[in-house]
Amino acid sequence: MDRREQKKLAAKNEKEIREEIRKKDGVEETHEEVAAQKKKEKAAGLYNTFDMRVDRHWSEKKLEEMTERDWRIFKEDFNISYKGSKIPRPMRSWIESKLGPELLRAVERAGYKTPSPIQMAAIPLGLQQRDMIGVAETGSGKTAAFVLPMLTYITRLLPITDENEAKGPYAVVMAPTRELAQQIEDKNVKFAHYLGIKVVSIVGGQSIEEQGFKIRQECEVVIAK
Repeated sequence: MDRREQKKLAAKNEKEIREEIRKKDGVEETHEEVAAQKKKEKAAGLYNTFDMRVDRHWSEKKLEEMTERDWRIFKEDFNISYKGSKIPRPMRSWIESKLGPELLRAVERAGYKTPSPIQMAAIPLGLQQRDMIGVAETGSGKTAAFVLPMLTYITRLLPITDENEAKGPYAVVMAPTRELAQQIEDKNVKFAHYLGIKVVSIVGGQSIEEQGFKIRQECEVVIAK
C-alpha cells in the first residue's frame, strides 16, 4: 500500500469514528467541522513530492528529480565509495556523462551499453581534470574510465598538423607490462575513431626505428611501457 492510500484510509477511519461518537452522544456536526473534514480528505488524495520520493526508485527518476537519498541508494547499489572533497555526482548512464557526441558514438560502436561502477564514478572526476586513484577489479572498465576523459581534454586543444605550431604528444600513458600497453592502445584507437586523434605505442620487442618514425609523424597520445 502506498502513502497516498494510507492517508485516504486514515482520513476515512477518522471520519467513521467521529460519526459513531456523535451518534452515540446525539451531537450534530457543525458546518465548520464538515468543511474541515472535506479539506482533510482532499489533502489525503494528493500525490505530493514527498510521496514521489518515497515510492519511486531512482531508476524511474529524471536526473533533476534525484534527491540526496536517491544518490545514496544509487551508490550503495553499485558499491561506489569516495574519499575526497567536492566530488561530482556519479553518472547514471552514458547519455548523462557529458561526453561529446563523437565519443558517445565511439562508445556505442564499441558495444558499451551501460557504464560500469568505476566508469560511473571516475569519468565525471576526469572531465573536471581532477587527480584521482581508482580501485576496481580486473575487467571492470578502468581503461575507458581514464581514456574517455583524456580524449575529451585533447579535443579542446589545437590539432597537431603541419599548419599550426602545436607539438605533441598531449598525453603519455605509462603501463607496467607490454600486454597492458597494447590493451590501452586498442581502447584509445577505438574511442578516438571519430576524433582524428593519433595514438602510438612504444614497447619493447619492436623496431626502435619504426617506433621513432611513428612519433616523428606527430601524435596526440603515446602509450609506453
